[in-house]
Amino acid sequence: MIRSELDIHVQTAEKLVVENWIFKNSALPLAFITFSYLYFVLKCGPKYMQNKPAYKLKTFIRYFNISQIVVNAWNVYTLIRYGWGIDNLIYTRTERNLELKAHLPEIAYVAWAGLGLKAIDLVETGIFILRKKQNQISFLHIYHHITTVWISWLYARYFTYELALTLIVLNCGVHVIMYSYYLLSSFGETMTSVLRPIKPYITLIQMVQFVIMIVYVIQACIAGSSSNRNLGFVTLLDVLVNFYLFYNFYKETYTKVKK
Repeated sequence: MIRSELDIHVQTAEKLVVENWIFKNSALPLAFITFSYLYFVLKCGPKYMQNKPAYKLKTFIRYFNISQIVVNAWNVYTLIRYGWGIDNLIYTRTERNLELKAHLPEIAYVAWAGLGLKAIDLVETGIFILRKKQNQISFLHIYHHITTVWISWLYARYFTYELALTLIVLNCGVHVIMYSYYLLSSFGETMTSVLRPIKPYITLIQMVQFVIMIVYVIQACIAGSSSNRNLGFVTLLDVLVNFYLFYNFYKETYTKVKK
């Protein structure tokens, strides 16, 4: 099969830009991070905090949230600046996508910045442990963090450019909203009370994101290249599981309270 012009440019950009980056040639570093994360979350962390008072970490949390807002917003801005548009929600291998080829090195950086963000997101669970917020460390929380970082690695590792862009914009956009909410919530009980009615909508926004992703990935599975179809099926399965878990969380946490 003759490779498309886009495929050639993608592979060229990948070779020039990310060939020697961390995690590029092996999943072992990420596997080590995942193992360390699970060990700390499930055993080491709770044991360490067993007889200790909870840490407050207010300043650290605020800087953490601000950094998440800035980097996620930068990712969205960069992709929009280099040509991503709302019409990209319709999966297509057209000239519109080819317009982005001149910016593939910059887009490659965004893909790897996205992977870095998902790895840094694991810190959030450590914060919960140090603050003794064990009730927030659910199966949903752990599953979502681990699978998201691995899916991000697959996209960055194999540079599935066409499929990745829209998913990055959606996910980073939602995270700007989420971490803005978390940042405001860190400013005392008064602010938390003001924001409390908004909290269910944060979960709803995440669920809407998953629905859009499901529709988009199904398009990629039908019309995409073989590499996009393969990763699309993996992504679809993961997003469906995440939607189910978030839906159950929303139902258990918010609808039953109203009743």
